[in-house]
Amino acid sequence: MIIIRDLKREDLSSLKVLLDELNTALKVKHQFNQKDINLVYTDLSKYPEIYSNYVAIENNKIVGFLSIIFYKAFLHKGGTALINELVVAESHRNKGIGNILIEKAINSAKSRGMDEIEVGTEKSNINAQDFYKKAGFNEEHVLLGKEFEI
Repeated sequence: MIIIRDLKREDLSSLKVLLDELNTALKVKHQFNQKDINLVYTDLSKYPEIYSNYVAIENNKIVGFLSIIFYKAFLHKGGTALINELVVAESHRNKGIGNILIEKAINSAKSRGMDEIEVGTEKSNINAQDFYKKAGFNEEHVLLGKEFEI
């Protein structure tokens, strides 16, 4: 049985393992270290009205993670929810865990009065695009990005 709950500070070492898997799957070189993950968690926790983070647990082990942002916009008076990170442990993929996490995100967005949910992924990540399309998302917008050094 899969349990979905809020991410807790004591989950952060398990989260790093999942983020490392996501990094490998995306074939990118994001640098994840535990200290930075802890700092980001502390920052996100200050604004629960904007950020929510959920973990999927099976047999007391974290096997999935979803991070979502809630924001207001003039074109969507209810607001928009944006799934900005979703990863399921490679050993647990194709078991419906990603869909359960998306369902949690949608329910959270609706309970906050949001009238839209979006997700973005890299153009090269065809597997993720196929997954999101099967979950009911469509190519409604084009999201452009520009990364820079900080």
